[in-house]
Amino acid sequence: MTALEARVRLERAFWTLAGALNERWEPRPGSGYDRRWLEWNSRVRQGRPLDLLHPRTTVDKYSWLRLHHRSPLLPIVSDKVRVRRYVALRGLGSLLLPGVRVYRRPTDIEWSELPERFVAKPNHGSHMVLFCKDRKAFDLKAAERRLGRWLRRNYSLRYAETNYRGIPRRIVVEPLLGLQEPFVEYKIHCACGVPFRVVTVLDRANGVLTLGRNDLDWNRLPKTNTSRKTIEVEAPRPADLDWLLHCATVLSQDLLRCRVDLVRADGRLLFGELTIFHEGGHVPRATEEWDLQEAAYIDLERSDEFVERGRRAVAQLEQSAECEDGSEEPSGSH
Repeated sequence: MTALEARVRLERAFWTLAGALNERWEPRPGSGYDRRWLEWNSRVRQGRPLDLLHPRTTVDKYSWLRLHHRSPLLPIVSDKVRVRRYVALRGLGSLLLPGVRVYRRPTDIEWSELPERFVAKPNHGSHMVLFCKDRKAFDLKAAERRLGRWLRRNYSLRYAETNYRGIPRRIVVEPLLGLQEPFVEYKIHCACGVPFRVVTVLDRANGVLTLGRNDLDWNRLPKTNTSRKTIEVEAPRPADLDWLLHCATVLSQDLLRCRVDLVRADGRLLFGELTIFHEGGHVPRATEEWDLQEAAYIDLERSDEFVERGRRAVAQLEQSAECEDGSEEPSGSH
């Protein structure tokens, strides 16, 4: 273990304990912890130090964004609760899943009032999901314990994903999808408000993803990451591809880099989430060619422009909230 790795581990343990005691105790975005974690990760993943002065690779550019791109919109769209207001603000409220409930702590959940099948997860991270397919057979006490542990976890420490900092922690409970037919996920990669790739996830059985990767003309793309837990297939072109790309364009317009996740389930197209750093943004693409090609979409020189766009979007959200509270008349502007 190197001295840098040892320091990163020690700092992460400290902030993990601090965050478990008080969710507001966390590193300032772009802090020394983040810089050291990203430097250590680059040495492990890229075999070299970070290049933040002239970033060209995905790891270097994503690291620069974590450290320097401070759009106030990022923690809002990364929050599984507040992002719904942003989707509605952009005129796509019809994509929002109905029946979503939000709780401050596990003991607040009124289990008897939930549907027979549901999903429960914290709003401030990823890969933390409880599935209930039969409420009568569901271990409620075990679920409360696990949700409580997840609420105390500072997910932003895992990959130094600074967009998850400052999110008020809540529990989100929503109906379980895919009951009538298998659902399909569309993960639309965007940079500077423009889509450039679509990943179609057809199955997630046993932790293995069956998916297809396509450009906007639906030409099949080769595997672009290094994960072995994927099966590459020819994904069918969606009949409403133009609408999917329109939704992605609208939802990414204020974000320098993001992935717009849409889900087709039970006969409906629904909003999934907005992911700022695809797969944590810490692993290079499968080949140097693909890595540089994806990184080229991210124009860091436009950072200030998208920080300003983020500020305007946050102001619109605040104005919208005031209108809903009846403090002023709706402006009608998105």
